[in-house]
Amino acid sequence: MIRYILVIVVFILLSCPYSVLAQINPVPNVTNWKVVNVSRIELRISDCASVYIGLETEYNNPANLKSFVRIVSRYIPVPIYKCRKDNKKLLSETATTLYVQKEEQDL
Repeated sequence: MIRYILVIVVFILLSCPYSVLAQINPVPNVTNWKVVNVSRIELRISDCASVYIGLETEYNNPANLKSFVRIVSRYIPVPIYKCRKDNKKLLSETATTLYVQKEEQDL
């Protein structure tokens, strides 16, 4: 009986909308402000792969140098794979190898 009650309580807690707890602020007007820093927000999955999930932009008010705004925008996650096989041969060695292979195929 306790197990069924526990399952029902967990189901109710998981189905509650947590968006009520999120605070959504309107984007401020930064048309005349100076862009100080722009950086990507990424998750490193491995040495070869990462996922870009957003962009962080920092603005500075030219009228008051002590005021700044940091705007974080998110977008659809994009996985990026950067690993490739490195070919350590020189260009001249590669050209010679390809030339020899072509001559062997012609024979």
